[in-house]
Amino acid sequence: MQQVDAQYRPQIEKKVQEIEKIKDSAQAEAEFNKTVAPLLQKENEEINKIAQPMMQAIHNTVEAIRVEKQMDVVLDDPYTIRAADANSKIENITNEVISRLKK
Repeated sequence: MQQVDAQYRPQIEKKVQEIEKIKDSAQAEAEFNKTVAPLLQKENEEINKIAQPMMQAIHNTVEAIRVEKQMDVVLDDPYTIRAADANSKIENITNEVISRLKK
């Protein structure tokens, strides 16, 4: 993802600098839509092609651990817990997920 960013970021920054010199806001916006927006879209598409399989692998690993441990719920943000039953078991499986993903 860093390589994709390194490929697109200089082009985007150069175009933005050029657009910032345009005094007419409508013309600047039109130029942004014509030159920068397509670059941003291409960058996002390429990043998504990389990120999607990674996110799917994370999801699959978390789901496998959830099933193995017979967990009802897995949260990706512990601060989302507002209330829990006194008998609720809370377990951090982050290191286990990371370990399995590294295999």
